[in-house]
Amino acid sequence: MLSRRAFVAGVSVTLLASTAACEGESASPSPSERTEAEAQQRDADLLDSTVLAATLQRTAELRALAPRPSKPVGTGSRAEPLADVIRVLGIQQAVLDRMVRAVHPQLADVARDAAETTSLPLAEFADLIADSSISDPIQLELQEVSAANVPTLMALHGQRAAAAVALGHEVAWPVLVGPTGAGAITILAGLRQAVYGFEVLVSRTDAQERERHADTLTSLRRHTRTVTELAGFAAPAPPLGYGLPSALTSARARSRFAQDLIVALTEAVVAGSSARAGDPKAIAGTIFLMAQAVRLGSDVGVSSSGFPGMSVPATLE
Repeated sequence: MLSRRAFVAGVSVTLLASTAACEGESASPSPSERTEAEAQQRDADLLDSTVLAATLQRTAELRALAPRPSKPVGTGSRAEPLADVIRVLGIQQAVLDRMVRAVHPQLADVARDAAETTSLPLAEFADLIADSSISDPIQLELQEVSAANVPTLMALHGQRAAAAVALGHEVAWPVLVGPTGAGAITILAGLRQAVYGFEVLVSRTDAQERERHADTLTSLRRHTRTVTELAGFAAPAPPLGYGLPSALTSARARSRFAQDLIVALTEAVVAGSSARAGDPKAIAGTIFLMAQAVRLGSDVGVSSSGFPGMSVPATLE
């Protein structure tokens, strides 16, 4: 079985070799037939394909390594998150397979065929989920991805980091140092809206609901303060208010409103994130903030998505 380090770092090496082999099978234009811009775009596409294929292979491996129902998975509180993680991994694998197959069918086949079949205990599986989302090799890999694909991969890794936490892994997050300046404005706007909405919910709920929403509000305020500092002078003044649903008189309406606020936050984290390509601090910060949004979403009943903040074809969900 692959070690955790080999699982994270070794996949790309195998697929790089496969990429070279695949490219060798097709005719290449002569240098005189390509402009420098075309050559650079081709190189970027090849690198993206390799990273996407490596992510696909790790996703297939994770699905294969997931604890089986016949094996103990710990307390009952872990059984439902595990089933959800396996479901989301299936969505991620389907989307990634489609993306890779559209450019390099051979790479998709390599990634699909490389999956192991031996399941792991829950704790080891949770550790592997974390390693495949926030480890140093993953962060380095994402720094090389183009603006066209980095939003997709940041959303995936943010979701996966949240999944590791849901399965009991204690993630040691680094200090949030990005995105900064104008790059933080869309996230700040989403956080401010969520804070305002949860302030309203706290003021309109009974004691049991209020306690749950108050915990969410505390987390949102903390992240808002941090992102405001990162935005610096680029941060606009907060709006005086936001539009609210006309009726929040029922528990169902308030629950739906809370879910909508967090979904909008995940969309704000992704919005404009293509501009963060190549920026290690912004990439790490985006993954962290997405993981926090996904975690808060699970607390209010938001259904897990393979790529939070982004649209996934209904046929793949």
